[in-house]
Amino acid sequence: MGLALVVLAGSLWTAWRESSATDFAIAAPLHLLGIALVLSGFHVRYWIADSILHVRASFFRWKIPVDSIVSVKPTRSWMSGPALSLDRLEILHKRGVVLISPRERDAYVRELARARDIPGR
Repeated sequence: MGLALVVLAGSLWTAWRESSATDFAIAAPLHLLGIALVLSGFHVRYWIADSILHVRASFFRWKIPVDSIVSVKPTRSWMSGPALSLDRLEILHKRGVVLISPRERDAYVRELARARDIPGR
């Protein structure tokens, strides 16, 4: 990810220094979007609090009530998601699917199951 960031920033710099204003106007938004997407991968977190699975990937955020989770299964899907590894968990919930890649998948599945069984909700 660091290398991709350097390449995008370097090519944006080159476009600014050596391209026409029109070429730069076309290239700049595309490069900035690429930089934003690369930066989104630097801060990915998943945690469970107050019976909510929180998923954060930079400026993207999901809040999934644990009681809306229909299934959790391991996957190696290439589908886009806030996961930094292909060793992922596919979480199917009432509003869609999210792919996450916690370091300890089995422990995370147990934590989700425990959060669903909390009495008094």
